[in-house]
Amino acid sequence: MDETDSLKIYIARLEIENAELRKKFAEIEARNAELKARIAKLEDKQLQNEVLHMHPLSIEQASSIHPVVEDLLNKAVGNYIKQKERQKMKPITSDCETSLRRENEELCISKQVLEKKIEELLDLQEQYKSREVAMTRSLEESDGKVTQLSDSVALFKSIIPDTKKAIASAEKSIDMLENKCRQLEDIISAKDRKIIALVDQISSYTRYNDINIEPEIYSSTYERKL
Repeated sequence: MDETDSLKIYIARLEIENAELRKKFAEIEARNAELKARIAKLEDKQLQNEVLHMHPLSIEQASSIHPVVEDLLNKAVGNYIKQKERQKMKPITSDCETSLRRENEELCISKQVLEKKIEELLDLQEQYKSREVAMTRSLEESDGKVTQLSDSVALFKSIIPDTKKAIASAEKSIDMLENKCRQLEDIISAKDRKIIALVDQISSYTRYNDINIEPEIYSSTYERKL
């Protein structure tokens, strides 16, 4: 496995982690919305309980009361409800704010991690692109070298038949020269034998004509004439 394959595998892992972080981010957002809805529901319920406790009259009953009394009653009920809302809803709001703060802190941490992963992913993508460009250039150069090599191979293949013919012709010439050498050697050997024979004859003739040397074998008159 080369460096490019390792980089692709690492990018795939980062994309999986990115998807998981986005999923967690969506879950946190949903949880946040759920908590806000729960707080709103608790506030509405608390408000309804306070209204029912302080103002059990129905709308029809309240409308039959003297307008001045009704106005005073409505103001008193409103003030009481506001006071109770401030008193009763503070603990709930405080608890919810703590929970929301914790959730928001976790969300911020997850967001920071996600942003960091995205930055790493973008950086790796840039590195991958630069390496891909370098590899493309290297492949183009390699293709050019392969083309040159193919041309050289084709040239050598075209030369091979002529070279074989030249070698065959040279071998024939060598065979002919070797035959001529053997013939010359045979001729030289025959001439050497003739020269040796002539030298022997001359030596024998000289020895026969020397009166101070008695020949071992007397030659005939025919041999002396030679």
